Parts: sequence; structure tokens; C-alpha cells
Amino acid sequence: FSDAPVICIEPSSHFFDILKRNAALFENVQLKQRLLAPASMRGEVKFWSDEQTGSSTYDSIDPRYNEWSGEYITFSEIINDTQL
Repeated sequence: FSDAPVICIEPSSHFFDILKRNAALFENVQLKQRLLAPASMRGEVKFWSDEQTGSSTYDSIDPRYNEWSGEYITFSEIINDTQL
């Protein structure tokens, strides 16, 4: 492996808990419990997850999807994050 910094992004509380346990095995890993989306899509993204998987969309009429009400992160925020 390398010593390069790693960022892991996961919006689902269920999967984020698993990610935290796994990331504890490594150094230099930063975790963000957010939904990755362009800034222009904030408020328009829908998210769905269950015990096995998850997905995001902006145009689904599938009743499983709900509007995302949690925090967002964008690619530019990741690139400009000085903590990495």
C-alpha cells in the first residue's frame, strides 16, 4: 500500500458505520458522511439504500427514493480540502 491520503465518502448511515470499522485498520484515511454531487444539484438529488446497497438519482419516480436531506460534498471541495 502507499502512504498517500485517502478520502472515503458514504452517505448511508448503515454503510458509513461499516466504513468506519474498516478504515480503522489503516492510517491516513479521512471519512466523510455526505452525498457526492455537483453544487448545482443540491436539493435535487434523491437517495435510497437498504441493508445491501444504495443509489442516488435526480430523476427517478421510484417510490423508494427520497430527497436527500443530509450533507453534500462536491468534487471541488474534495480537491481543495487542505486536510488531505
